[in-house]
Amino acid sequence: ISSNDDLEQHCHDITAFLRDLLRLPNGYRSVRAFLDQDFTLSCALLTGSKK
Repeated sequence: ISSNDDLEQHCHDITAFLRDLLRLPNGYRSVRAFLDQDFTLSCALLTGSKK
């Protein structure tokens, strides 16, 4: 992710993805699992790319 526009688009994509997940029968559980795993990964990638 190189610019604010890219970051904004990325966040928009994730928001749309999570909204779709929430429509599923096990949506909340799926979202929680996704966030637990992916948020850690995303933070690691973001902090790694800043170095």
